[in-house]
Amino acid sequence: MLDYYKRSLSHHPDYKVIDEIKNETIKIIDATIMTVSLKLFPWAKYRTAKGGIKAHVSLDEAMMVPDIINISEAKVSDRRGVDDFRYSKGTIVVDDRGYFDCKLFKIRIDDENHFVTRLKDNILYQSVRELDLPEDKDFHLTLTLG
Repeated sequence: MLDYYKRSLSHHPDYKVIDEIKNETIKIIDATIMTVSLKLFPWAKYRTAKGGIKAHVSLDEAMMVPDIINISEAKVSDRRGVDDFRYSKGTIVVDDRGYFDCKLFKIRIDDENHFVTRLKDNILYQSVRELDLPEDKDFHLTLTLG
């Protein structure tokens, strides 16, 4: 269905094209919890008297439609819910700090994907070097692929 509707879905009026990545495949990853009845979903026990399921979603940025969805118990971490999300070479994967995981980074590197992940607040790191911006450039960062 996605292949069939791809042309009409990719032309929404508020769509902004970033020249540096206009021909790249971009996937946006996130998860959300939905409350469900424990009577209907006894396997989805989330809290003492509350049921919940989590939808782990891979959203195709160009079409703004999910292309992979994994449904799990709500208590499954965001990171563990995307174990089977794999992408073709060159795909840019964007997610938040819930997916900050070195094993996941290794998978993405092996698959030759580019990825952007927010750092966790408590991450320990050391700057190797700091580069000054050229005088004739603004302070916006530009993504360079290749």
